Amino acid sequence: MSDALTPEELADLEARIDAWAARQREENPVVAAVERDDTSGERRWFLRVRGEEKDVFTIWLHLRQ
Repeated sequence: MSDALTPEELADLEARIDAWAARQREENPVVAAVERDDTSGERRWFLRVRGEEKDVFTIWLHLRQ
């Protein structure tokens, strides 16, 4: 038995992450930008976050099997 998600389950989770990231960008003043990696073929997001010690830093999210 495999614990891997089906393509449909991955697509659903990807859509949920997209929606969450969009909400963060709109509602959270700490989030400066949200970008998607559309070139590598990976499910990857970059959240640019405003910091105190450093102006901006990036959090990478990867959705993999």
